Amino acid sequence: MHHYGLNKRGPDVSSFSPGPVIFQAGGGYENSPQFLEQQLEHLNTCAIRPEVEVFNSSILDNALGPNLRGLSQAGNPILFMLVAGVDQFRRAEDGSVSDDSLIPVADREAVYGLIKQDTPASLAHAIELASSRLQPFVQRIRREVPDAVISILAPGPMLRILAEVALSLRLDGVRVGLEDALHVPDTLAPGGSRKATTADQVRYVRKRLEALGVSLQDAEQTRDRLNMPLDQVKLFREAAATLKSLELEGTPRRHAPSPRHCSKRSNPCSSATWNVRRRSSGMYRHASPKPWPGRHPSAQNAWPRWRSRPFSTAACTCATSSKSVTVTACR
Repeated sequence: MHHYGLNKRGPDVSSFSPGPVIFQAGGGYENSPQFLEQQLEHLNTCAIRPEVEVFNSSILDNALGPNLRGLSQAGNPILFMLVAGVDQFRRAEDGSVSDDSLIPVADREAVYGLIKQDTPASLAHAIELASSRLQPFVQRIRREVPDAVISILAPGPMLRILAEVALSLRLDGVRVGLEDALHVPDTLAPGGSRKATTADQVRYVRKRLEALGVSLQDAEQTRDRLNMPLDQVKLFREAAATLKSLELEGTPRRHAPSPRHCSKRSNPCSSATWNVRRRSSGMYRHASPKPWPGRHPSAQNAWPRWRSRPFSTAACTCATSSKSVTVTACR
């Protein structure tokens, strides 16, 4: 476990797979209950949100069973990522293995064949077949965790139908990137596809989603949807809410000096103090009262004790790796 130093400046989201991941192509890893418990405790300590990577039905069983409480304590909404089209094994107690993929191998191969045909009818059939196999998993998550955020990734050729499958299942997001695919469909390229960067894949999926009438969220909207605002944005909003509440309460007229009683030249803080509604990039803190020349007698003991302190908020950005970018869609 990495502790990220004294400031604990770790990532916003971490993958979490509560169960064995056994690739049919070879390789994989085991995740013991003890390790998973330590991982959840570490994520809570470092304020990192876990995202359940649902490679197989065993992982979903554990996420919605013994690990559900820990996931809820780590933050809400709980995040699920459907890893579709990645062939998986389930190992029995006697050592034998069986298919445990979200899309059974035979159906996944059929989907690949239909995508390769690249006709409107074959693509529609591929979307229907993939969606029908994934639908039971989505329904189960929605039923047991109604406020969950569900996304999907689909490797290789399935990028061609990723947007349509996500919309068919009414999911909350999609993931694309070099970890999942190396090419994007391109009718002008030999073979119908070309090598692509993560940015190319994001642009491709974005255009597909927009063509289907889906509106996309920007970085700040995505953070709000996941209940993960940046610290400085959260602080600024709290300050703005406090100022708004004070404004709604109102200030007696005799306690507030009017602009004609106090000039900006004599009081450099007046414009920032009394025009705070227009200057949303300003943040103020209390200071000891100091008399300014030219102060009106009626405001002698009533002037707000503010000292301006410049404060600007940074733009909200989603945490992404060099290999993958999450594009979140509004329903």
